[in-house]
Amino acid sequence: MRGLLAAALGITLASCTTSTWEDDVEPLFASECASCHSGSTPEADLLLNDRDALIDTPSTQTDMPLVAPGDHLDSYLWHKLANTQAIAGGSGSAMPQGRVLDDELVDFVGDWIDAGAP
Repeated sequence: MRGLLAAALGITLASCTTSTWEDDVEPLFASECASCHSGSTPEADLLLNDRDALIDTPSTQTDMPLVAPGDHLDSYLWHKLANTQAIAGGSGSAMPQGRVLDDELVDFVGDWIDAGAP
């Protein structure tokens, strides 16, 4: 299933010049993250179905914001997806819990952040 999602996103993203939250990122997070990070009691109090809850919001694990528009390397959410959270001063496991996202999806989130997280 994950491979199919990556392939579908790849086809969609290849035709897009700039990915947007509504069209590209929210569906990715809905399929990969929402089971834990949505609803009335999200894990770590982190809602991944609300862009505004991510932008410039301080991480609880490091001094970085969750998403710093324009700079994926200063965005702790990206580090959690890329499994570089320890290097960024954070802790815990990579996300999603118990598995690793395809490199293309991690790069996609990084590109979205670098484009200003529109």
